[in-house]
Amino acid sequence: MRPSTVWAGPALMALLVLTPLRPWLEASLIGHMLVQIPLLVLAGALIARSLPEAWRIRAARLDAYGVLGLLLALFVVVYWLLPRNLDAAVLEAGAGWMKIVTLVLLAGIPLGLTAHRLPLLVRGVLWVKGTAMFFVMGWLYREAPDRLCNAYLLGEQLMLGNIMLGLGAISLIAILALLLLGPPERHRRVAAEGVGQRREVAISFAAATSARNRR
Repeated sequence: MRPSTVWAGPALMALLVLTPLRPWLEASLIGHMLVQIPLLVLAGALIARSLPEAWRIRAARLDAYGVLGLLLALFVVVYWLLPRNLDAAVLEAGAGWMKIVTLVLLAGIPLGLTAHRLPLLVRGVLWVKGTAMFFVMGWLYREAPDRLCNAYLLGEQLMLGNIMLGLGAISLIAILALLLLGPPERHRRVAAEGVGQRREVAISFAAATSARNRR
């Protein structure tokens, strides 16, 4: 494993925690929810990739299909997306450090160890559920008459709702495009099979015509 890969996760976590970037991101509702929290999970996933092979083997034995790691990560992420807990992470130092530790250790690392074993069906369901969550939370933040997070202004809440609705729309368009066009590899394989079948038909037709002419 290359040194750059080994240090990518710790370097990202240090950047998010030990520099002025942390208070700057937490000063904005958008930066806190849509930037800092996903990047902390990503840092944990990158750290998982640098762990010894024995850890990955043990994780594979405990969670053969990656579902347990996914459920744990979803629980932790959803917990910190709740408005009350977002406020606590900003206003209380203990809650802020607890958010960082749990997102890295209990969300990012389990995902990094097990996400690649998730069945394709589970990945599809997760994508659809995530898209629906963007629409529901976007609508909630946009239409709520009062501030859901006391640490942030109502204008930020409205902007966050609009951005989440936009992300949901982009994700929905991607899902529809994938359903209509199919995965690129499958599309190319189907096209190649079609060309092969047409070639076989043409050869068979030419052979039949030649045999008929010889008669």
